[in-house]
Amino acid sequence: MKITPEMIRPEIRLMGGVIRKVMPVFDEKGLRSANRMHRLFSEGRSFSLKVNCEQVWLDRPDGSKLRVCVYTSKKKTSSCVGLLWMHGGGYGLGLPEQDIRFIENFIAAADCVVVAPDYRKSVDAPYPAALEDCYQALLWMRDNCGRYNIRPNQLFVGGDSAGGGFDESLVSLEDADFARRLKALGERYGKKYGTLKNGVVLTSSRGDSMVVEMTRC
Repeated sequence: MKITPEMIRPEIRLMGGVIRKVMPVFDEKGLRSANRMHRLFSEGRSFSLKVNCEQVWLDRPDGSKLRVCVYTSKKKTSSCVGLLWMHGGGYGLGLPEQDIRFIENFIAAADCVVVAPDYRKSVDAPYPAALEDCYQALLWMRDNCGRYNIRPNQLFVGGDSAGGGFDESLVSLEDADFARRLKALGERYGKKYGTLKNGVVLTSSRGDSMVVEMTRC
């Protein structure tokens, strides 16, 4: 079926056209090329006048670095909620910076702190590398609540598209096998995971790829 511009939603029509011109075929070579271009023009750049952005680098167990973007309100707040937000891109594309409009809206609506990991892409590191990155960012957010005035009993997890898949994975604690694997990740990163009762308890709302999961201690 031929896809015409009229078939694409108006708000993403221009971007969709650009993507189709730059990368008409989604293969490994094309994904790598698109990621290089995306990083060249977007990585570490602030595309917002409404929120502050700080980059933090976390040490992975293998010695490499995980880049995390922390977005905060420009006005001082004594207490706020924390949101771990994971961008989309089919697990093979994307950067946290691409979701700045979502992030602006979240901060405007809830005056929250948004933690957005630049997780590893599938063309560079296979599963579960990206999920490990997201989990490490979640633990880091939990452990740095005081630094950003985040209320430790109000942590959220959310994502767009592929990020929604990570969201659901992080909260699928009813899957005993998955819980065991995630517990192993916690031990790998030097944290006691268990059922996350010592920091974060995740609950799931099914059915939408762009979801915000409420967490309670």
